[in-house]
Amino acid sequence: MARNDGPAPVSVRVSFPMTVNARADRPTPIYSVVPPNGGVLHLAHVKLVLKGASSTFKTQSTWALGDFNGRPDGTPYRLPYPDGYTFRIGQAPGGPITTHTEPDARFAVDITMPEGTPVVAARDGLVIKTQADQLWGGIDPRLKGAANSVEILHADGTIALYAHLAPGGVRVYPGQRVAAGSVIGLSPESVFA
Repeated sequence: MARNDGPAPVSVRVSFPMTVNARADRPTPIYSVVPPNGGVLHLAHVKLVLKGASSTFKTQSTWALGDFNGRPDGTPYRLPYPDGYTFRIGQAPGGPITTHTEPDARFAVDITMPEGTPVVAARDGLVIKTQADQLWGGIDPRLKGAANSVEILHADGTIALYAHLAPGGVRVYPGQRVAAGSVIGLSPESVFA
């Protein structure tokens, strides 16, 4: 069983790397999407192969926020800052990439902004995760998870991540619905937003 009390769907992968006299009642690995807000999903029953004999098994699981079936539906993205502002692109797909080399960052865009610039939602959606208490950031791999950020789930199942926000600069909370152009945070000093 899998239960999800959060505001967004969660994609899970469950496998059985070791079994002795046991098997799942469905092919493995199992890929499923657990619905949000208290959603419960039956993943598998583990059954004995030979009754009366001892058995053992181990499970291995991974999960990620969002629906792995989500695909962009063509809804346009607006720029993530208020109308009338202009800023320089630090790096983006199709140009020289210096820090966003991981597969999950292949669509990352860094925009150089002055400290305190409002960062706005590029599309309508549901805020599913925020972090605002990080005081340090940088390209050191040990700081990878230390970015102040906002994650927004869109109606098509895709998720936008707004990272490198100012310490204490997040202006939204998980479960909040936001419209494109709504302020969600503030840019930090001398860092990309």
